[in-house]
Amino acid sequence: HLQACFEEHISVRARMGGTISVVGAAPEKPQRSLVQRLLKLTEVDSQAAEVVETWNRSPRDGHVLYKIYEVVRDSLGGDKGIANAGIAEENEVRRFTGSVNRPDVVGSSFARHARRPGGPPKHTMTEAEATSFVQAVAEKWMRKLYNDALEAGKLSE
Repeated sequence: HLQACFEEHISVRARMGGTISVVGAAPEKPQRSLVQRLLKLTEVDSQAAEVVETWNRSPRDGHVLYKIYEVVRDSLGGDKGIANAGIAEENEVRRFTGSVNRPDVVGSSFARHARRPGGPPKHTMTEAEATSFVQAVAEKWMRKLYNDALEAGKLSE
C-alpha cells in the first residue's frame, strides 16, 4: 500500500462519536477523510500513485519536487493547463521552475542543475516555498482527479 505523507497540513484529533438513528430514515454513510479519498484515487489512477510515491521520497529536493510538477503539468496539458484548472497561477509556476533549477537560488544540494546560464530570475522561491508550492499543486490536482473520477464512475463515495 502507498502512504500519503502530506504531513505539513494534516492534523489528527480524537473524538468519541455515535450514531443517532431516526425510525424510518436511512442511516447516513460515513464520509471518507481527505487522505482516504486520495489513497483510494491512487488505486485507480497511476499518475496519482506516481505523485504520492514520489512525494514520499527522501530527500525531498528539487529533483523530487520537479518530477511531481512534471506529472501534474503533463496531465493538464502544460503550464497554461495548470493555470486554467485553477491549480496555480502561471507566474507562480515560473517562480518555481526558475528557482528550483538554479543552485544560485536554492543551493547546490537542492537545485536540479549544477550550472545555469545567465543570472537568477527576478522573482524566486526558497526551498520551503518551493516545497509548499508543489504540495499545494499536488493536493489541488489530486482533488480534481478525485472529483473527475467520481463523475466518470471510476470511484464511489
